[in-house]
Amino acid sequence: NNNIIKIEMEFFEDGKPDCFISNLLGEKVFVIFDGKTSISFGKYSAVINSNGLPQGNYICTFRNNKFIEVQKFVIK
Repeated sequence: NNNIIKIEMEFFEDGKPDCFISNLLGEKVFVIFDGKTSISFGKYSAVINSNGLPQGNYICTFRNNKFIEVQKFVIK
């Protein structure tokens, strides 16, 4: 069971990033940054307990200013 997910991200400029996990239907299931909180550039990490999420494929999306990164992962 991989119920602990560690997400590492690096932002190259200050901003108000969005960072969230969604299912393959595009529904947000977990929000890490909400696009309202200002952060400084640098490295960040989040540890998420996936208990309560069904098994399947998920997408983690990071957006900060013009930068977008998408990572896919599986919960078994």
